[in-house]
Amino acid sequence: MEHDDPVEVSVVTTLIQTSFDAVISDSVGQEPTLNPLVLLAVQQMNAAPDDLIVQMAGCSMIGAVDSSHKDIQDQAAAAGVIEAAANACDRFPDNKELITACTQGISGTLLFNRENGLRAGRLGILNHTFAIYGANMDDPAVTVLGGAIGGFFDFVDENRAIARELGGIQMIIQNIKNNFHGQYSDWAEEPVRQSLFALSSGCWMNEDICMNESFPELAIQLVLEKGTVVKIAEETFQATKAIMSHLDETYRQHLAQIGFADALVHAMQVSTSDQGQQDLACDNTAIFVGPWSQVGGPGGARQKALDPTTQTLATQAGAVTQILNTLIGAEGMTQYGHENFNFEGDSGYNYKADCLRALANLAMDNEANKNTMLQADLPTFVEQEMQNTFGTDASPMIILYGSTF
Repeated sequence: MEHDDPVEVSVVTTLIQTSFDAVISDSVGQEPTLNPLVLLAVQQMNAAPDDLIVQMAGCSMIGAVDSSHKDIQDQAAAAGVIEAAANACDRFPDNKELITACTQGISGTLLFNRENGLRAGRLGILNHTFAIYGANMDDPAVTVLGGAIGGFFDFVDENRAIARELGGIQMIIQNIKNNFHGQYSDWAEEPVRQSLFALSSGCWMNEDICMNESFPELAIQLVLEKGTVVKIAEETFQATKAIMSHLDETYRQHLAQIGFADALVHAMQVSTSDQGQQDLACDNTAIFVGPWSQVGGPGGARQKALDPTTQTLATQAGAVTQILNTLIGAEGMTQYGHENFNFEGDSGYNYKADCLRALANLAMDNEANKNTMLQADLPTFVEQEMQNTFGTDASPMIILYGSTF
């Protein structure tokens, strides 16, 4: 029997949250393990597949999976979390509240986990999500689903292809346009930020869509206007990196022509202690200038040659001086929004290595830039960093790019 009383659902979810908080409180200091509420949720959902309240409450409960531990994500998958969410979506495909709850609830199990993301995509959850998303782009509860959607894309080209087929990438970009000088808001921070979470993975394999939907122009405007807002520039640069990596060289050239160099430097200037933002700005500068290559990853092997024109544009924008300030003048970095990731943040956002790589590209065949770096005593800094990081995860990349100097 279906239930659709929103008050009834609210009471149930409040009780669930209270129980969830109690379990978390009791487990402080203990070795991380799968929250027992997740197992209970799956059992209840399987026992009452046609009860909307049970299914909705269950999808809220499975959100208790700790995404910062891959083994816990895998325990959740083995317990049937993904199948339970998929079955709920299949039984109530037109219920906006349930699809929203299941999409959010399953995201912790999928984040940066290829096996789980692939299974969720094959079971059709993403199809249900985009059907509701596209039909309710004026609903704030739906327009903040971007982060959860992005969890489907991490390491899963197959789910990026699903989004492509369903028009999902266009929807997400439109959501930003709607909420940034758009029809629903001049600036609605959370819908924009969450949409950028989705595009940071979703533009990979869909670079042509992001290009054709004018995301490069949107990206530069976002960075220049909202570069001080946490995660806006960082996630924007994840998407522009994908666009620039495209085999069609005109994509990188287009970004150069519309002022991307200025946006990169601006992002480094306005949030000097944001490690993710500094790292992605340097990472983007390296590929913007070239050379750059990747062996694996989305789209397989890709490479970019040194582009003297973009090197000049980046230099004129002040990239050399600013990156030197980031490396040599920085007094400390803070990471924002990385605590739920199932990998170590300093190695994943190795800003010193990525900034050295950017400087190496800026110095290539450019005596003026080399002299600026020598005058700043960059070789001494590099030598000290090699010693300081020896034996850590950050060391190999620092040695690789630092050896240039």
